[in-house]
Amino acid sequence: MINIVEAKWGKFMVFPNDALGQRLMEEKDFEPHFYQLTKNIINEGSVCLDCGANLGYHTVCLSRQVGSSGKVISFEPLRLIFQQLNGNVFLNNLRNVTCINVALGNANRYIQMDSVNFDASFVNIGGTKIGNGGDIVEMIKLDDVVTDGVDFVKIDVQGSEVMLLEGAQTLIKNSRPIMFVEVEENWLRCFGYSSTVS
Repeated sequence: MINIVEAKWGKFMVFPNDALGQRLMEEKDFEPHFYQLTKNIINEGSVCLDCGANLGYHTVCLSRQVGSSGKVISFEPLRLIFQQLNGNVFLNNLRNVTCINVALGNANRYIQMDSVNFDASFVNIGGTKIGNGGDIVEMIKLDDVVTDGVDFVKIDVQGSEVMLLEGAQTLIKNSRPIMFVEVEENWLRCFGYSSTVS
């Protein structure tokens, strides 16, 4: 069963047992600091990438900011959450958003995600990383999708941030986009990386 929530940036289909769904049901907003940053750097007509879009809350926020002359490309690897993302884009009548069902990394290959029990009494779907037992999905390099003309990139990919950046070198070199990268040490360590420099 899903709920439809009226939140700050629009209407959202949510799983009531999901951490993000519960946050939207209770607070009607998520990570308000994201908008506090983007409102000063994103303009009408900007091109933005949402890497690790989840249900699309930040996608909808970005879409409203870039307007009809801008564009948002959102990437989400989990099949069911990708469907939820598309539903939320449709529910909010967003014509400037393209959603792509892939994982982003440093190679073109198929990977497996961790398994998610969508029927658990509580689940943090956004905490799903590349792993075992879950969806099999194509991993691609961001450079194979877009190589220039990007103004802003949001990255929240549960420890795969370094791999994503390695696969986006041409884009970064050509566009020099402003980047909002979530870094969590515990996720990075799952893939042999660290946020600290020794």
